Amino acid sequence: MKKISPLLLLLSCVVAYSQTPAEINKALGLPDSLAYESEIRVYKDRGISNCSQVFRFYKDGKEWKAALYYFFTGGKTNTTDMFINKNLDGVWWDILNTNILYIPDEKEIKYKLEKRSKGRTEEGVNGYFTTHTAISDGTGYEIFIRSFNEQNHINYSNPESYLKIYPGVDELEFIRDLLDIIRTDFNIWKQ
Repeated sequence: MKKISPLLLLLSCVVAYSQTPAEINKALGLPDSLAYESEIRVYKDRGISNCSQVFRFYKDGKEWKAALYYFFTGGKTNTTDMFINKNLDGVWWDILNTNILYIPDEKEIKYKLEKRSKGRTEEGVNGYFTTHTAISDGTGYEIFIRSFNEQNHINYSNPESYLKIYPGVDELEFIRDLLDIIRTDFNIWKQ
């Protein structure tokens, strides 16, 4: 029982601190659906911390707007509007070029996040064995994007950590590229 107790404590902390986008949207006063024809929201969750962040980039008429929202467990919020001196149309095309509108959710590519090896069981039976790596803490991203009539909603847990373990997985590379654009062009989430 002593071995299970720390695991239960960790799981209860994760459940207590994790918030759904709907709960975060309500606290921040954001609509649940993407209201603009060109809009992306990236919900960043830092494991067992008490703060989630939402990056929002959208085009309102002819004007691009970007904001970074902070949501703390207990309902406290904070918003930082961003003013960027760049060609934001170009940034939007860079975002779309990551294929973020089309990549599947992480649960659909789990088969790519495993290592296979040939071996023999204790009973002497030859076979193939699959090893899965699980990262228990880190950064997860829930991404909503809309470009006119096309939309996508995906979840990825620790994409950059998994990319180090499983190099060449294109979906993880696209997520990393999207995060690099956000870090570089909006000067947030620097590592």
